[in-house]
Amino acid sequence: MIEMPVVSTGNPAVLAPAGQLEDVSVLRFRQELERTIDAGHTQVVVDLGGVSSLSEEAVAALVSAWQRLQTCQGQLRVVAPAGPIVGQLRTAAPIRSWPVYPDVAAALAEPGHAV
Repeated sequence: MIEMPVVSTGNPAVLAPAGQLEDVSVLRFRQELERTIDAGHTQVVVDLGGVSSLSEEAVAALVSAWQRLQTCQGQLRVVAPAGPIVGQLRTAAPIRSWPVYPDVAAALAEPGHAV
């Protein structure tokens, strides 16, 4: 089972799933991303620091959220400390070209971006 806390409901919204993002938990993850965007959040940070494994479907959910946010001039920022999750993200197109931040503070602090 995965935990899906929404750390911040402001703009940016910060989602911090924890556990394994696989099988049934991916559906919940996708729904939470969609709910966040549907609520009007155009700046979303997903903190994968507490995620122990990430399926291809979870990566697809991130790509889908990124595509939706692009249509409304929004941004998706992904946080993943060094480790296997970063490796998985770096092999997935188009995510391999996205910056991956080491922590939420870095994702929120990068100059020149709306987030």
